[in-house]
Amino acid sequence: MRDLVEQTKGVRSSKYHRGYLKAPLAKYRGSLPRRLRAQAPDIIKMLGVKPIFDELADRIETGVGSADTRIMREILRRLNKSDAPAANGHKFNIAAENFYWDSMRARHRDQALAFFANDARCAAS
Repeated sequence: MRDLVEQTKGVRSSKYHRGYLKAPLAKYRGSLPRRLRAQAPDIIKMLGVKPIFDELADRIETGVGSADTRIMREILRRLNKSDAPAANGHKFNIAAENFYWDSMRARHRDQALAFFANDARCAAS
């Protein structure tokens, strides 16, 4: 793990903890897909996951498509705003709570029930 951190761009020694390194989180996240590409391209190809791996690596690098980005986009869409600073704090919090407790919870419940039903069908056959 230390080797992975050392290869991360922007790493520096910790000011407060001697012998420890401090790495920017976004850069650290991006270092893992780069390392896997460099050290395990045959495994990625053999498993047939290259398209999925490439998409995941791109999402990690750019932040586009990440869960927090998608959630923020949905909350802002509900408020008819283009970015968070343009939203009223109180209204933003209410929209976020409504999204989490209503829409997202219902979506996850429906997905879980669909997975369960599919597993039950597979077990029955």
